[in-house]
Amino acid sequence: MKKQLAMLFAVILVIFIASCGKDVNEGGETEENTIIINKVENLSDYVFVDMQNKREISELIDDLKAAISDGTDIMLKSEPAYKKNKCEILIGTTNREESIEAAKDLGYFDFTIKHINNKIVITAGSDEAMTEAIELFKDEFIDSKAKALYLPDEFSYSYEYPIENLTVEGTPISEFKIYSGKSFIENEFITETLRRTFDFEMEIADEMTEGGHYIILDATSMKYEDYSIKIENGNIIIYGSASSVAKVFGSFGEEFLRPLGKKEYDLTKADNKEDKIEKPELYTKDQLLAVMNEVYNDKDHIIIGEQGRGQPNCVSNAITAFEKATGEKPGIIGFDFSTTGGGIWSEQYGGDMQAKKSLMMCEMLEYVAGGGIITFSAHWANPSGNYPDEENLYRGVLGYDYTKEAFEKAFTDLLTDGTEYNDFFKALLDEEAEFFLALQENGVPALWRPLHETNGNWFWFCTTMAGITLDASYIKNIWYYVYDYFAEKGIDNLLWTYSMSPSDNFENTPGASTMSALYLYPGDEYCDIVGVDWYTAGDLEIMNDSYLHLVDHARKPGALTEFGAAGEALGEDGKADPEKYSSMNVLRDLNELRSEGYSFSYLMTWGGSWSFYMMGFGEEFMADEMTWGQAEVKALFDGLK
Repeated sequence: MKKQLAMLFAVILVIFIASCGKDVNEGGETEENTIIINKVENLSDYVFVDMQNKREISELIDDLKAAISDGTDIMLKSEPAYKKNKCEILIGTTNREESIEAAKDLGYFDFTIKHINNKIVITAGSDEAMTEAIELFKDEFIDSKAKALYLPDEFSYSYEYPIENLTVEGTPISEFKIYSGKSFIENEFITETLRRTFDFEMEIADEMTEGGHYIILDATSMKYEDYSIKIENGNIIIYGSASSVAKVFGSFGEEFLRPLGKKEYDLTKADNKEDKIEKPELYTKDQLLAVMNEVYNDKDHIIIGEQGRGQPNCVSNAITAFEKATGEKPGIIGFDFSTTGGGIWSEQYGGDMQAKKSLMMCEMLEYVAGGGIITFSAHWANPSGNYPDEENLYRGVLGYDYTKEAFEKAFTDLLTDGTEYNDFFKALLDEEAEFFLALQENGVPALWRPLHETNGNWFWFCTTMAGITLDASYIKNIWYYVYDYFAEKGIDNLLWTYSMSPSDNFENTPGASTMSALYLYPGDEYCDIVGVDWYTAGDLEIMNDSYLHLVDHARKPGALTEFGAAGEALGEDGKADPEKYSSMNVLRDLNELRSEGYSFSYLMTWGGSWSFYMMGFGEEFMADEMTWGQAEVKALFDGLK
C-alpha cells in the first residue's frame, strides 16, 4: 500500500522534485495541478519535538531523522516537548498550536504536511496514515542531490471512499455485519479493509443470525486462483480460496465498488462476478526430483529445513520460526497427517476445517512458488484402538492378541476390503488423498514419506511389536496398498520417500529394537528418495553404515528425513540444549560425514524441542556455505527453466 500511495502522490504532485536545486522557481507559479514548494532555510536550526507518549511515533521520528541525515548530511536532534524552540518539526499529536490546528477534521486515512511559522507539521488521522505521510515526505521532499529539504506551505491528502451510498437489494450497507467464520482472515485485516471501503465501522459477527445481513468471507475453496462475489439471500458472499478471498476482499472497494462509477448504487444479482487472481509459477515434480538429485550429488551442500506444526497458518508459522532462529527461510518444511496436536488435521485450534485446509494449501503453494519444498508424513491412528492414550493414537500394537499369528491376521485384515480395520484405514487415506489431489490440481508437487521408521518397534505399523518381528512382506504390502490406492485416485504429484531408523542389525535378527534400514525397502519402482530419521546423542551413530547401505542399494538420492538431538545431547527437560548439542555441532557432524563420503539432499529437524531455535547458533549454522535455505533452492529451480 505504501508504494501504491507513493505512486499516486507522484502523479498528484507532478513536483519536479528531481530537479530541485536546479531549475526550480522557488515560491513561484508552476503548472496546473502542481504544488508550490520552497527550500527550508536554516535546516540545521530545526529540532524534533518528542512527546515521548507513543512508541510508534518515536520510531517514525527516528526513521525520518535518519532519512534527513542521509539526504542532507544534517543530523537533527530531538528535544522534549517542554522545551520551546524557534524551529521545530512536529510529528503526530503534540501540544503545539500548529499541530492541533492541522489535526482538525482529519479522517482515519487522512494526513497533512505543513510548513508554517518555522514549524514543520506532519500529522494524520491514524498511525497507518502517519506512516504514509512519513513515506511521502521522505520520497518527495528530501532532495539528496541538492542536499536540501523542499516543502509546500501546505499539503493535505484526503482519502476518497469508493462509494457514498451503497445498498444491497435495497438494504443499506450500514445494516450489514461481516462474518468470517469460514475463513482464517485476521480481524485486523478485516477492520482495515472495511475502513478503506466505507466511512463507518462495521461489526464483525461471531455467528450469523436469521434475518441479518452479512458480508460473508467464505475461504473454503481448494482452487487457488478462483473466486466469486455473489449477492445471495440479501447477503454479499465472497467465495474462493484463502488467498483469493483475502486478495479480493482487500481490494473490494477499489476493484469491485469503484468501477461501478456511481456514488450511489444498489447491488443485485446482476452484479455477481466470477474471476481469477494470478497464480504464481511453480516447479514440476520432475524438476523437484532433479533438484533432489543435484543436491545429493553435490557433497558440498545440503538443503536445510524443519517440521511444522498443526496451526491453521502452519506454513507461515514454520517459516517465521525458522527465520527467527536462523535469519533465513527454510529450504524444506515438513507436515504430518496426524490426529494429534502436532498434525495438520488437529482440531485443537478451532475454526472451520475446510477453511483451514484451504489456508494450508494456499500457503504451501506460495512457499513452493518461492522455491521451498514440502514434505508430508503420517502418524496414522491405530485402527484397532489399542493405543496407550489419546495423545499417542499412533502407538501401541495392531489388535489385542499378542501372538505372531494374531499380528499377521491383523495386518492382513488391515488391507482386506470390508473389515473394520480396512474401513478405518481407508478413511484416513481418503482424507490425505483429497488434500494431495487439491495440491495436484493447483500444480504443487511434494515429497510423501509414509510408513516412516517402520523398521522399529514404537508405532502400531512397525514390523516389530511386543518383541515379535513380522516378515517384511506385511509392512511392504501396506506400502503397495497405499501406492496403488493413491494411483487409483489419480494422484501423480508425489515423490515417494522411504525413510527408516538407522540400524546396524544387518542380519535382521528378529525381536531387535530395529531391523536393518533395507529390511522393508519396497523396490525401486515404488520409491524416489531414501533416507533415515537420525536422532543423535552426538556420537555420529549414523556411521554404523545403515545409511550408506541403503543409498548404495537403492541408488536414489538420500536425505536426513528427520533429525534431532537425543539421549545425552538433550537437556534435563528433554529438549535440545545448546550447551550439550548445538547447531554448530550439527555443522561439525555434517562436515565429518562429508569427509567420510556421505552426501544428503536435505536435513529436516522435527522442530519443536529439536528445532534450530532450541539448539541455538542458527544464524551461524545457516551462514556456512554448506547449508542452503529457500533462496538457494529457488536458484536451483530457476536454473532448470
